[in-house]
Amino acid sequence: WKEGGKQSLGLIAQDVEEIFPEVVSTDKYTGMKAVEYTALVAPLVEAVKAQQDEIERNDREIRRLSDEIQKIEEMINKK
Repeated sequence: WKEGGKQSLGLIAQDVEEIFPEVVSTDKYTGMKAVEYTALVAPLVEAVKAQQDEIERNDREIRRLSDEIQKIEEMINKK
């Protein structure tokens, strides 16, 4: 924080507003924006689930490609 020198973690409300405008409020007197952090929990959980699905797909593809490479190497070594 600029006032008081208190350190804290947070998000820039304007950045969040571009993606999730429904979780950002604007004070009608000061124009200051605030993030409703609890409203971000569900989208963040879903994002983690989607990432985990992608990781698992990538792992399967890596295993498949590794198996294919191993078969090719075995074919080459037989010659």
